[in-house]
This record gives sequence, structure tokens and C-alpha cells, in this order.
Amino acid sequence: MNFDQLKAFEQVVKSKSFSAAAVSLNISQSALSKQIKRLEAELDIQLIDRHNRRRVIITDAGESLARYVATILTQQQLLLNEVGGYQTLQRGKIRIAAVPVMAQYGLTARLAAFLRKYPQIDVDLEEAENDQVLQQLTAGERDLAIVRDTQLPANFKRVDVLAKDELVAVIPKRSLWADNKRLAINQLRTASFVTLPADSGVQQPILDLCQAAGFTPNIHFVSSHIETVIAMVRDAQQVAILFRRAAQPFLDDQVQLVPLKQTLHSQLLLVLPEGHVKAPVKQLRRMLLK
Repeated sequence: MNFDQLKAFEQVVKSKSFSAAAVSLNISQSALSKQIKRLEAELDIQLIDRHNRRRVIITDAGESLARYVATILTQQQLLLNEVGGYQTLQRGKIRIAAVPVMAQYGLTARLAAFLRKYPQIDVDLEEAENDQVLQQLTAGERDLAIVRDTQLPANFKRVDVLAKDELVAVIPKRSLWADNKRLAINQLRTASFVTLPADSGVQQPILDLCQAAGFTPNIHFVSSHIETVIAMVRDAQQVAILFRRAAQPFLDDQVQLVPLKQTLHSQLLLVLPEGHVKAPVKQLRRMLLK
């Protein structure tokens, strides 16, 4: 038994005519008759009384079946509409994991544009450090990830560049480094550093720069929030090294950015998991990359 057989039977019941039913279904009368006979054979019961060749007579069993067929085909259409909505962006949910810098790189504006265009799509955004974001993507807990390239394992293949940035020093305006147009990293060997956590994708490049200059930085304070890091630079007269665009919105008149002579660039990446990617995720990716 299949849906084609049920649709054929339903049409015969409605039109009380094999020829009219065949026209409605856009098949030959012979093909229609074969569908009905196969259905009868599978159910092992006669559904149509064929003794009267002038008109179609539905048997009692056929009338009973017709009521169930109407329900089955209605449910089938509801199912197709429900499932089809996910493919046509009429419904769905996107789970995103991202490092907490989406606003600084203009990505929240693009995300808002997506939500306006597709109001039936729900978005669940979880912000975390680089390592945690990648762990969630690998575990299948998220549909896409936004991370820095500083700690991206080579096994992630489906990667797009969202933005580019560079590391800069964040220093108090009243400090011994304030008059420098550019800073060499070894000029900061006596500074107390304020940093983001080890799994942020930012701390490791700082350690690498310092170690290449022959010293280990004195990390005096760690916070997962950029605004807190910058506040500590201001209030504790310490130094931070952050990505320029990520830090810019949190600056005030008491701190400043100074480029580093040892320029280190980074990319903000959109990473998709291996395997099937949902239609809403594909569309969001296109809009985030604009």
C-alpha cells in the first residue's frame, strides 16, 4: 500500500467515475484501474463493485476505507507542509556558538537582518571562549561556530573568513609607553599584563610574542570580558594586548591603543561541521559573509 494507491482510490470515491478520476490524476484509466486492483489485492478485499459498468459503486469496505484514507492523506499533507517549512526557511532553529565579539565586528547587525527576513527562524547564540566553541561544534551541539584562527585545529575544513584584525597594546594614557607611535614587545617586559583566558584564542599569541622576545610576561589579572580587561588597564595602570576591532568600542579617554612593531594579524572565522548543513544555516552563512 502506498500514497499513490490511496490517492487514486480517494479520487475514484469522490468522482464516482474512473475516467473522471484518471483525468484529475493526470494518468490513464488503465493505470488508475491497476492502482485500485493492487490496493484491493494488498488488503485482500473488494473496494469497488464492478458488476454495474454504468456507474461506480463503492462497497461497504470501500466506504469504511475511504474515511481512513481521507485522514491519512490530510495528515500526509500536514507532514509535508511541516517538514517542507524547514527547507523553505518557513520554520527552524539555528544554534550558534561564538567567541563574544560579534557586535564589535558588525555581525549582530547581519544576524538582525537575517531575523527580519526570516522571522519564523529561531536563533540560539551561546558565547564562550575559543576552545569551548569548537568543542560544542565538534560534539554536534551547535550548527555553526565563530572563532579566531589562532587556535583552529587543522581538521576543520569548512571555514570562511568573516573579518581580519591585528593585535595592539592597550595602555593607560599616562604611562611611560604613551608617547610611542609603535611599541616593540620587549619594551613591555617590565609591565604587568591583563589578559583574556588561556582558551580565548588571544592569550597564546601574546605568550608566543613575549617568549620570542626573550621573556615571559607577568600576567597579573585574567578576565573573560574585554571591557573588564580594559577597565583594569585604566584603573590598575597595567597593560593588555588585544585585537584592535574587539577592543575599540570599550575605550575611554584614559586608555589608548598603540600598534605593535611585531605585527600579528588574525582572522575571525565561520566554521561549519562536517556532514549535512540545514537550509537556514546555509542562508545565515551567506548573509554573515556579505
